[in-house]
Amino acid sequence: MYKVVGNLWNNVEIEIISNGNRYFILDGWNGELYYKCTECLDSKGFDLINPKKEYTFKPIYNKDYEIIGYEMR
Repeated sequence: MYKVVGNLWNNVEIEIISNGNRYFILDGWNGELYYKCTECLDSKGFDLINPKKEYTFKPIYNKDYEIIGYEMR
């Protein structure tokens, strides 16, 4: 499961998630999924691994509808 580990260095509204090995910038929210996520090297998002490859993440909610993690789709 992926968890929030920081924010994009130049935009504190964009979160970065990690599973401990890989880091992703959450972007492109459609009301259900983050669909334009890109992989980056660290928790600040300074360098992208492959800017042309996009990933999708779905939030995981607890019973109080708080986000407790993310799963890659």
